[in-house]
Amino acid sequence: MLHEVNFHDKPSVLRRKLVSLLAGSSCSKSRLVASVFLVAVALVAFIGVIVNQQDSQNLPEAINGAVKHHPEKPDENGVTITEEIVEVMGTHVFVRRATPSEQKDFCLSVVLLHGAAFSSKLWQNFGNLAQINCSKSRLVASVFLVAVALVAFIGVIVNQQDSQNLPEAINGAVKHHPEKPDENGVTITEEIVEVMGTHVFVRRATPSEQKDFCLSVVLLHGAAFSSKLWQNFGTMSLLASKTGCPVFAVDLPTGSADAGRLTQPADIAPAFRGAFLTSLVRHLAGSTRVILVAPSMSASYAVPMLVQQSATVAGLVAVAPLLSESLTDEQARHLSALKVPALLMFGEWDGRGRKSTESLVTRALPRAQVKELPEARHAAYVDQPDKFHKLLLKFVSKVISNQHSAVAQNGDDDEED
Repeated sequence: MLHEVNFHDKPSVLRRKLVSLLAGSSCSKSRLVASVFLVAVALVAFIGVIVNQQDSQNLPEAINGAVKHHPEKPDENGVTITEEIVEVMGTHVFVRRATPSEQKDFCLSVVLLHGAAFSSKLWQNFGNLAQINCSKSRLVASVFLVAVALVAFIGVIVNQQDSQNLPEAINGAVKHHPEKPDENGVTITEEIVEVMGTHVFVRRATPSEQKDFCLSVVLLHGAAFSSKLWQNFGTMSLLASKTGCPVFAVDLPTGSADAGRLTQPADIAPAFRGAFLTSLVRHLAGSTRVILVAPSMSASYAVPMLVQQSATVAGLVAVAPLLSESLTDEQARHLSALKVPALLMFGEWDGRGRKSTESLVTRALPRAQVKELPEARHAAYVDQPDKFHKLLLKFVSKVISNQHSAVAQNGDDDEED
């Protein structure tokens, strides 16, 4: 069913239309709107709503065409909070949903909006999502709550009174204001960018002091993981702080359905994965050369990009790369002629990863460094994070240093000419 929302409607009419959209609309593909603002309304549903304070943590999950994360365990109130992104009239809307452990047979839904200086995070931090009791006469309704940050039309200018809670639009991406820098002086932000018709979720780590010469590091992931892995393990912060260069962690559109990815799912054929990653990297890093880190399935994106855009890729790190039939003999011959630095790793207990690594070295990357991580399975970086980080940081730092020296040498040669 189609619903039309006119932002000049009376507030009561607008609220009814928005609630109807949230309750019944299905999602379809469309373009992400560039500029954003937050609707200034706080909706209280039902007589006698009593709000108590409780804070909780969360991860996303996907319902009715929305991109969502798997939740953490229920909090002490038995409430589970999830996050999702739904599409409404061509606009991508971020939603938090609180679900009680036991939902009553009769329920109403409560929709919490917010003022211009705030976001849906307010209601989660204050505990509104964790516990609400609704009663009228003897009727008690257990409720789930949806906290909405509504994205609006291009060109809208936001009067920001509290920048800690307001998203902003940059280069067509929905971007959240960062938290304070971590103990390494690294700030991590999140954004959604559009690549070949697919909306891709990206985490960006920015060091407090960026070096004059930098490469960008792009972290991909295996089918069972998402970009959250690299943030939780401290990989993003480590690389950004030690190299002084920006680091990106990407949620790829392919992989396991329960991996907790925020990117819009898409079935991208292996033949187009190199072009997809190339387009994404150009959007994120511009003309800056990149180092790709590609575990398992994600090698089917990184290796074809290396074939197609070897001038863009300054280095490749692959962990138990699974390419199946996507690497042709012609591509393998092309790769074997390249001199792009490569580091290949696999776990001691990962027979499949060992075999795929040996095959890639034999067919396409004869000059690659090969490292076995002891007592590690397929996701060797999970079993041996310290050893993985040590090898990764050493490789990335060396590639950046060598590239810097080469650029400086070329500059000296130009001056002499």
